[in-house]
Amino acid sequence: MRSGTSLIQTLAHTIELRDPYTNGHCVRVADMAVRIGERMGLSKRELLYLRWSALIHDIGKIAIPEPILNKPGKLTDEEYDVMKQHPERGEWALKSSDYGQVVKDGVGSHHERWDGRGYPRRLKGTDIPLQARIIAVPDVWDALTSERSYRPGISYEESLQIMQQGRGTQFDPKVLDIFFELIREVENHHT
Repeated sequence: MRSGTSLIQTLAHTIELRDPYTNGHCVRVADMAVRIGERMGLSKRELLYLRWSALIHDIGKIAIPEPILNKPGKLTDEEYDVMKQHPERGEWALKSSDYGQVVKDGVGSHHERWDGRGYPRRLKGTDIPLQARIIAVPDVWDALTSERSYRPGISYEESLQIMQQGRGTQFDPKVLDIFFELIREVENHHT
């Protein structure tokens, strides 16, 4: 398992070399995903695979052309269609690896939505693999609160409102509720 973790960390660093705006993103998403998974009672092995999957959930971005990946400003519809290919590209890149088999669900489905309007497969509800449902929440949270090539980070309060609006549409309500519990505990700890 140690060699698997080392390989996954190497892949995560490769993603960050390609997309500087994800610097630290994958680690933050993985840390929060594991905390959510712990609250959900996942086994140690499931938590390890969840961490691995979260660390490389954006690996498919290495196949996205640089002008689209780091474009300042809004993507055109055509550019967005290319960007939306990254989950499937990541899943494809991992298909021949034993390690890839235990992380492919999170990598390939982290942009699916609870209401079935996500991508790439338009999965809905519990048809979305649990890894992906968990990763989706801290992935969006970190994207909202971090500076990106196309916009500055959004305030903490506004990000909380956006996340709440996604309850039951974008996000698994159970996963989101656990996320909010964890956020409140961090808030209470700092006050």
